Amino acid sequence: YAVAQYNVKNYEAAYNILNTYLSIPDMAMMQENKMPEKVKKDSNYYYYKSQLMIIAYQGKMYDRTIELSRELLDQPSCAVSAGQHLYQTYMDQGDVTTANQVLEDCIKRFPKEPWFLQNMINNMVRSGNTDDGQKGHGGCGKVKCGR
Repeated sequence: YAVAQYNVKNYEAAYNILNTYLSIPDMAMMQENKMPEKVKKDSNYYYYKSQLMIIAYQGKMYDRTIELSRELLDQPSCAVSAGQHLYQTYMDQGDVTTANQVLEDCIKRFPKEPWFLQNMINNMVRSGNTDDGQKGHGGCGKVKCGR
């Protein structure tokens, strides 16, 4: 049902539906000893949590996007996407300083991921800092820059 709501751009409803689904592992009844096996938060859980982040972003629910992105930065299966959404959310809000800090942090955290470095270079060039932008922010030798 969340997908149906997402497809008609009812992002708030899609978010609430998926968020309710994701709350199941934390419900007290799911943690009781009566359960044959406690419900685990596995890679599927975090996949759907990343989808929740995307729904929040698409619905311009920026506070929720930031919260989910920060949480998902610690999950290997969706950390890069979380960093990208965190950066883009700050950019969409006009907070270039924080967006650039996210890029700096993600460049250190994901040194083999060119997306962050490419966006840092683009931001430098856009801001008129063409010298550093053309030098590749000192990182193009370490990362494949798509050339």
